[in-house]
Amino acid sequence: LLGRECRPDEATAAAAEALEAAGPYPMARRLCLRLVARSAYEDGWGAPVAWLREAEEYFHGAGLQAVAGACRAQLRGMGASVLQRRTGTEQVPPDLRRCGVTAREFEVARLVAERTSNRDIARRLHISLRTVEKHVANLLRKTGHPNRTAFAAARPPALQPH
Repeated sequence: LLGRECRPDEATAAAAEALEAAGPYPMARRLCLRLVARSAYEDGWGAPVAWLREAEEYFHGAGLQAVAGACRAQLRGMGASVLQRRTGTEQVPPDLRRCGVTAREFEVARLVAERTSNRDIARRLHISLRTVEKHVANLLRKTGHPNRTAFAAARPPALQPH
């Protein structure tokens, strides 16, 4: 209601308070995220895309594909990228999954973090050089790094060599 009354800061604060209170109830919390996201998006408050991504990940992991699909449909309706659910997605760390990094992009990310050239990445993963370039560009955009050197320098623990 606060969002509809053009009080976005108050709506965001109220949502944060409600979500904190819902902490002990993970399914209820994610259902609330899914149900409030559309209003938040339309009225310009909160973080509806992040909320839907969190909810989609939870419902997908819980095997509730219909609800996860509803979250993905809402994300598409908001113009947000939607994660592809392929084999290996579970290996992508949650923080990178929430950024929209796919399983294949994560494979590329590990090699970029090792400062492997695009040409060598293409050879190792048996993909074209152009595909590697697209994956690297997507990684930089999704993670907010200005270039591959900055990405490699950040070296999140998930990208450390084993």
